[in-house]
Amino acid sequence: MTDDREQRKKLVRIKRSLNCYSWLWGVRVKLTAFSLPPIANQLRYGLVLLVVFISLLTGSLLAKVSFDTELQQSVQLQQQRSLSAAREIDAYLDDLQRKLSYLARVRGLTDLPPAAQQNLLEALTRHNSAYETVALLDRTGEVVSSVSPYEKFALKNLGNTPLFLRAFKQKEDYVGTVEIDRSVGVPVVTLAVPVRDDRDRVDGVLLARINLKFLWFIVSQTQVGATGYAYAIDNRFRLIAQKGSAPETAKLEDLSDRPFIAALTKQIPVTSQSLNTYKGLKGVEVLGAIAPVRSVHWKVIVELPTAEAYAPLRQMLRVMALTLAVATAFAGALGLFFSQEIISPLQRLTAAATQISSGNLDIQVSIRRRNEMGVLANTFNHMTDRLRQLIEEVQKERNFVSAVLETAGALIVVIDRQGRIVTFNHACERTTGYSFSEVRNQYLWDLFLVPEEIEAVRAVFENLRVGALASEYENCWLTKDGRRRLISWSNTVLLNNEGEPDYAISIGIDVTEQKQAEELRQAKETAEAALRRLQQTQAQLIQSEKMASLGQLVAGVAHEINNPVSFIYGNLIPAREYASDLMHLLELYQTHCLTPHPEIAQAASTVDLAFLKDDFPRLLDSMRAGAERIRNIVVSLRNFSRLDESDMKKVDIHEGIESTLLILQNRLKANPHRQEIQVIKEYGNLPLVECYAGQLNQVFVNLLTNAIDAIDEIPGKAVTIWIKTEVLSGDSEGRVAIRIRDSGTGIAPAVEPRLFDPFFTTKPVGKGTGLGLSVSYQIVVEKHGGRLSCVSPPGEGAEFALEIPVRQQQQKPV
Repeated sequence: MTDDREQRKKLVRIKRSLNCYSWLWGVRVKLTAFSLPPIANQLRYGLVLLVVFISLLTGSLLAKVSFDTELQQSVQLQQQRSLSAAREIDAYLDDLQRKLSYLARVRGLTDLPPAAQQNLLEALTRHNSAYETVALLDRTGEVVSSVSPYEKFALKNLGNTPLFLRAFKQKEDYVGTVEIDRSVGVPVVTLAVPVRDDRDRVDGVLLARINLKFLWFIVSQTQVGATGYAYAIDNRFRLIAQKGSAPETAKLEDLSDRPFIAALTKQIPVTSQSLNTYKGLKGVEVLGAIAPVRSVHWKVIVELPTAEAYAPLRQMLRVMALTLAVATAFAGALGLFFSQEIISPLQRLTAAATQISSGNLDIQVSIRRRNEMGVLANTFNHMTDRLRQLIEEVQKERNFVSAVLETAGALIVVIDRQGRIVTFNHACERTTGYSFSEVRNQYLWDLFLVPEEIEAVRAVFENLRVGALASEYENCWLTKDGRRRLISWSNTVLLNNEGEPDYAISIGIDVTEQKQAEELRQAKETAEAALRRLQQTQAQLIQSEKMASLGQLVAGVAHEINNPVSFIYGNLIPAREYASDLMHLLELYQTHCLTPHPEIAQAASTVDLAFLKDDFPRLLDSMRAGAERIRNIVVSLRNFSRLDESDMKKVDIHEGIESTLLILQNRLKANPHRQEIQVIKEYGNLPLVECYAGQLNQVFVNLLTNAIDAIDEIPGKAVTIWIKTEVLSGDSEGRVAIRIRDSGTGIAPAVEPRLFDPFFTTKPVGKGTGLGLSVSYQIVVEKHGGRLSCVSPPGEGAEFALEIPVRQQQQKPV
């Protein structure tokens, strides 16, 4: 076998050499066909165009991003302008309304003297000139007191106007609509708040007419470029203020029909930064933004003509276009320069490759540059040197392979894709008796294959492909003199440039003698296994015969005892009745014969008649109890003697255990070496179990006997045997378990694996046969499909667990 391994190592080396040579040959063929296409111009112009394209693309993207950013900033600036103006207007109106509300919260304002009321109203108008008119109304809407810087203020009763109803009846602040004050010709708006008395009840209304000149001032101060402007509209889309005009010229123009008004009002609340371009208030295209004046539902609109808004963007685009043109020209020049740096070394590599393809392996490429082209040239030179060395090594390997093929001890056959023999070494000649000249170009199956393998092998070679030929297999070859030799083959397929198999190399070893030795060894192992089974069967038969004989003996003894015991037990009842009658008759004699004859009196005194009358019934009771005890023993003996029953029956497991304990009762008693063995029973509620009752009793006897023997080995110690039965919960098969544990020394770990082996025992010679546990294991496992296991912690006794199904799936032969 050592020689065979050495031969296989040599053959693996041969395979590697053949594969290496095949690869090098393919490389040389490819180099011969190699020619680099003229790609200098393609690389030069392609690189320049690529650089220019990338420059243009980058510049365009940069210009687009810059344009969008600048435009977005313009949109944000317009929104900030409109929001700033709207917040300023909102703050001014909120201040006016807050001061009016402060005055209205003065307790009892309507109950003050007219002079005091007038002073308060004048103080309010002096505080801010926007208060054009201030008036105090009573509960009916009549003017109680008023102040106006222009002329005496005279109003009709305002009790039915929305102003009074909102402020007095609904107790809410009121903001009126914008209107033109006829006295001054400017837009005004009316504010009204409820007035409360000393009891915090609404007792009137305080109103103020606000001059909106401040609104024109705020709009005029909003800077919107050089040509831009801002204006305000009320909740009815009327123009109430405009930059570039005076308040006295206001006409409250209605803008609701302008298209851009509807588009802009949809932008409220102002959260979008989208571009809003439209024809604005003055009829030119503008970039607009709108913001709400939240306290009065007005809007401020800021518009910047697009001609001014886009002027910086157009200037930026012109500068970027000029910069991009200069950068593109510079990038093109750099691309042309670097392409030339790549093309020149590439042309040298092309010339060197042409020289190598013509067979000149001494060519070297000289490129002295510290970049990738220099590394490529050095790598190319290294590959050329390595290729030259490999070709020399392959030539040596070819010579070595030829020598090995002739001297190898293994059989080596090379077969072409048609199945014809190409190479046939000396080992094949020695094994088959054919010379190479006799088998050259002959089909493999015509000379060596047995008839039953010819068609299969021929079919493989008719459609030879990768994987079709088994890599390792065994078959028989016929020698020249007709003998059969078993050969173990290892196959390798050589592929051509297209990846298709060309040749199959088969390396074989003649294993005829080894196969015969292996078959002999297997036959020997089979015979030894059969002998062990025979010994086990013999041991079981001996044990079964012993138990059957014991059962017959016990059954016979029980039968012989049962007859006289039945006779005694059956006559005890009449005897007791007769004794009772005699006692009754004796009492009658004593009652009616008060002076008995002296001889009778002497006899009564001699037999102690009083004691006899008292003790005789007790004597009969003792005889009855003894007879019942004997009957129970006989019943137990009869139950235990069922070893010869061959039918599987449903039995009470507890009854079998009790019968076994009764048989072994004598061994449980105390002896000079130990105390009496205490048997602790923990019986569960078991159903009737389908089993061979006699064989299970035999198992109980073996397990309990072993437990008693283990206890006898430890004199002077408290001794106990525990017997526990239970139904295994969660067991889908429905099993019961019987556990028998003793208080002995336990079983050594080295012994446990061999407990159930036939003829294995740890007891002294003459005391144990080694068959009890083996037979018990076969009865439980093989006959009942159960389990028998042992758990023995060192020094804590041993526990045998017996598990059997409640119902047997299939009756096993006894």
